[in-house]
Amino acid sequence: MDVMSIFDAARKGALPEGFDQWALVDNEHLGLGITVAHVAAMHGALPAGFDQWELENSHGLSVAHVAALHGNLPAGFDKWTLAGSSGTTVAHCAASKGYLPEGFDQWALVNNCEITVAHAVLLSDRTLPEGFDQWGLVDLRGDTVAHLAARKGTLPEGFDQWGLVDKRGDTVALAVLLQDRALPEGFDQWWLVDKHGYTVAYWAARLGVLPEDFDQWGLAADKWGDTVAHTAAAANTLPEDFDQWRLLNKRGWTVAHEAAGCGHLPEGFDQWSIAVKGGWTVAHMAAMYGRLPEGFDQWGLVDDNGMTVAEALPKAQ
Repeated sequence: MDVMSIFDAARKGALPEGFDQWALVDNEHLGLGITVAHVAAMHGALPAGFDQWELENSHGLSVAHVAALHGNLPAGFDKWTLAGSSGTTVAHCAASKGYLPEGFDQWALVNNCEITVAHAVLLSDRTLPEGFDQWGLVDLRGDTVAHLAARKGTLPEGFDQWGLVDKRGDTVALAVLLQDRALPEGFDQWWLVDKHGYTVAYWAARLGVLPEDFDQWGLAADKWGDTVAHTAAAANTLPEDFDQWRLLNKRGWTVAHEAAGCGHLPEGFDQWSIAVKGGWTVAHMAAMYGRLPEGFDQWGLVDDNGMTVAEALPKAQ
């Protein structure tokens, strides 16, 4: 058989039994340094018992890599770590095309870019198999598998490792929130803290994505002592029916004072006399920042030093 006939037979799976010229290259016609074995692998035409998986083409891809990319690896194939000069394992090739077999478990294998097989699946916009449990695997960038899945929106139902942190110290829960996605119904780990001292509830309050039935307003939002309610007040994300205005943070500041200082008290607010240490009322706070509403009439409120609300107003320049 001439060279062209051999390659044509390889594509059709019609090579004679006992064929042994798998390394033959047709540089004249193909010009890609591709061997007979690579052509047969591409077309799913390798014979049973083929064992020259390490044979490489001019691009550093082995026969196994090409078979993996085309979904043509045989049942029972086990040379997943084969990388060759390309630095990419066979497992990564199969993962990128969705051809990993059922029961595959070598998720921690890394390629020359230190990306795991699990990461490779997600980076190819595919989902990890049901029952996958190696969410803490980390790639070169410091992303866990869970963080990448969170950004891709492919975390499975029932996922519960929300406290995993990436190299930045961010939790998986935060990764979900930052993608403008809601945490699953029934999520209850609002207290999880990232390395910066912020809880999941803090970020949800800042972003305005706390669930409608959220009721843990007194939960610490950060390491500095603000509650979730104080955070939401500052971000103007408190619900319309919020009524826990007297909640104190560690500095002795009420939610109402926080909202008043930021100009975020709701229309119709009427608890102006709520006072903190020194008798400083919500009204004084709002007055100091020039944020009293039109029609305000409690000018006679005084703090412990006898200062009226009117006296707390900004002085004209």
